[in-house]
Amino acid sequence: MNATTDAIAQKLETIGSYRIVFLGDSLTSTEWVHPNWREIVEYVLKEEFANELNDWKLASWGIRCFNAGFDGSTTADWLKLLETEVIALKPDMVMVMGSSNDAWHGLDPTGSRANLSTVISRLRKADVGKIVYSTSHTFTGDRAPKKYAPYAAVARQLMQRYESRDDVMFIDMAKAFATYDLERFYTFVEAHNDPLTHVVAGETDTTHPNKVGQAYIAKLFLKLVFDIDFDPPTYLHNLSSNHKYPGYRK
Repeated sequence: MNATTDAIAQKLETIGSYRIVFLGDSLTSTEWVHPNWREIVEYVLKEEFANELNDWKLASWGIRCFNAGFDGSTTADWLKLLETEVIALKPDMVMVMGSSNDAWHGLDPTGSRANLSTVISRLRKADVGKIVYSTSHTFTGDRAPKKYAPYAAVARQLMQRYESRDDVMFIDMAKAFATYDLERFYTFVEAHNDPLTHVVAGETDTTHPNKVGQAYIAKLFLKLVFDIDFDPPTYLHNLSSNHKYPGYRK
């Protein structure tokens, strides 16, 4: 446990509620794979706090997670959606991941950086609590990594200004995720021609990770944000063994 989890416990014990909103594109919405990283993070948090507080109902009822991931969205779209889909929910934490669609939709890195800066500024002004921003994770294929690299670079540069702040946290998922064997994570077969990534129907989807990749994304978020240990092989084995509450530690 760390300062973030201490704050969650305090909120649950005092007002019985802690709200997390996940903002991003399809890498955040992950509505095309289950369990996805969002679902895993929510499950693990509820399990951890049920044990920490010795009250499963306080954790299960109190921790609420909201999916504000919009497939195909850019940072410009997030600005349009911020008030109604995020701030209106009065979150205690907002987890933002992405900017890769800016590259595919023709928004230059400078514009992407400006949008991200405005998103974070508006969230801070709205006093949403803790803001976690993560770059998009690393992709496979020939074009995607090079195309996204300038956008990840400007995001890293932007986030340096918040290094000394407690209310904003930066995760470089593009670097962290690349330490794994990515070929295991990208096995989905593209159902349709994708005019943006130029992957055609029948080829491997080089953008969206399978459930194994999702578990490793969850592992990184759980450790870096909440200091919670999570072992993907253990979790996925227990899940496939039909455990109602799959364990996730070795």
